Amino acid sequence: MQNKIKGALSSPFSGKEADVNRLIFEILRAKKQLTSYETFQELHNIKGHRHIKNQVVDRRMEKLHQQSWIILKGTKRNKLGQDSPLYELSSGGQTQLDLDKVNMNRFVLEASDELQADMQRLLSSFREEQQKRKGTPSSADSG
Repeated sequence: MQNKIKGALSSPFSGKEADVNRLIFEILRAKKQLTSYETFQELHNIKGHRHIKNQVVDRRMEKLHQQSWIILKGTKRNKLGQDSPLYELSSGGQTQLDLDKVNMNRFVLEASDELQADMQRLLSSFREEQQKRKGTPSSADSG
């Protein structure tokens, strides 16, 4: 069933956690590297999101790390003297954030011929890379 919908498998911006994930991505993009608690503090400065608890942010960031949307960049000592993981947005996370801001149907309809050619080259390169990883060309990827 998952193979029938290409490009929509496991977006971090879908489902009930989408709003918090999007905010975490935006905060990490702006601030570069933060601990979970620092991200929670930044989130609390955003009007309308002061109700979100620290443990929710902890859980979300751990899940995003497991899914490789954010990466661990070391640790930082907190006020209690404990080491807290320091997170950064991965390149895939940054790309996902950019893709989330572009309606692909609108891109196809309104982008210049040059941008469309660039996109075709990128997608072609991506399909070739996938085929190399798999080892054999797939008929599902040839379109």
